[in-house]
Amino acid sequence: MKLVKMTCPYCGAALEVEEGQKTVVCQYCGQTVQIDEEKNENVVTIKDEAKIKEADLKAKQYEDSKKAEEKKQKKAFIKTKTGKFIIVLIVLDFLGALVAFNDSHISAGIVALLQIALALTALLIGNGSIENIKGKKVPYAIFLVISCILFIPYMRLTNTSSHSSSKEKLVWPSTELASRIPQPDAKYGDVIVSSDKNLDVDVEKFSEKKYQAYVDECKEKGFTVDSDTSTDYYKAADSDGYVLLVMYTGDEMSISLDAPKDYKELTWPVSAVAASLPAPPVNRGAVVKDTSDELQVLIPDIDNDAFSQYTASVLAAGFNNDYKNSETHFEGTNADGIKVTIWKETGNIMDIQVKAGEAPAPIATPEQTAEPAQEATATPTSGIRPEFKEAMDSYKAFFDSYCAFMKSYDASDATMLAKYTQFMSQYADTMEKLDAVDESTLSPEEDDYYLQTMAAINQELLETGQAIN
Repeated sequence: MKLVKMTCPYCGAALEVEEGQKTVVCQYCGQTVQIDEEKNENVVTIKDEAKIKEADLKAKQYEDSKKAEEKKQKKAFIKTKTGKFIIVLIVLDFLGALVAFNDSHISAGIVALLQIALALTALLIGNGSIENIKGKKVPYAIFLVISCILFIPYMRLTNTSSHSSSKEKLVWPSTELASRIPQPDAKYGDVIVSSDKNLDVDVEKFSEKKYQAYVDECKEKGFTVDSDTSTDYYKAADSDGYVLLVMYTGDEMSISLDAPKDYKELTWPVSAVAASLPAPPVNRGAVVKDTSDELQVLIPDIDNDAFSQYTASVLAAGFNNDYKNSETHFEGTNADGIKVTIWKETGNIMDIQVKAGEAPAPIATPEQTAEPAQEATATPTSGIRPEFKEAMDSYKAFFDSYCAFMKSYDASDATMLAKYTQFMSQYADTMEKLDAVDESTLSPEEDDYYLQTMAAINQELLETGQAIN
């Protein structure tokens, strides 16, 4: 049966009428509309002024309800994890554009502006402000993914334009650490750090063919232990525990070499968080942090089998809440709220990080519960849940660190990409805490705390933008 679309003359709502149908009842205002069979038009004769006014009122109410629903949908999308991520991405891209134009990286600045446009389009599609593009519905995720991918050419343009103008002659260090790896066949470059523990070198005007040849030379030097490689990335350790990272971007190569830590005989800490874990299979290590509620320990000589066996023992020890387990990563929480994260780093190093959770609420005694309910609520509380405050404080701390990072931005520093990656990882963890809070149940005090935190973040972003510009 063919359907004919027309408009209700009473309230303006869209109607669908079967061909040949003589009358239809509007589902919005309840009025009966007569249909002209030849013209497929609605025919109505209204002589009652009261009905005319009633129809106009219902039409206005219908339009108002549509606008209210659209506004509600837009607000709901912005509060989702994706909506918040897009807003933060737009802010970061804006700051990146300021940095690029301030450092005369015009091409990089244009890329940042394009990122903003794509992210903004994704936001407008997501909240329903844009429904069709050239008559077709396009998922907002396409624009969001492209905006994120453009960060790679943005970093390459900033780094390439800053380094291409320097052309400093590369002077290879004469330290014992530098002698452990081959000197690259390059005329230009910059030694960023050279010490007994760390070596960081940027090499300029270096072809991809030379990069592959240099990686092969490093392998001949013994850097083949626990290796991880791709087309423009090589990371491995040697038999002595020295860890090498070589990256290739455009016509530049970055080299990073770290000496092994001074691992000593390990006495396992006695704190509550340490006692919740089984002791590692190696009695050597380095305690990076040891407090009553936090622990970080590095354990050497842990191959893939030893890592799998230890994480299995941790899982069996009760860390099976929300756990994730892979060949190089494990995380989980036990019944007491203690969270453990374990990484297998290059060079057969196991990084164990443990953090205590929130203390469980005390169980009320019969004497405490005997008081009348109205007396228990007579004393007002702050109304701010600990998990909500922690989420908002983490959110604020992230932007504190990010703004400090942007103020100290150095376009000649090739490590900026790695630092940015760390910020994105920290942002994901922060958003996970924030999304765990049910925003539909916020108290008035929590609403105030939320607004104060966001106002402080916006002010800090504004000051950062002004300082960069």
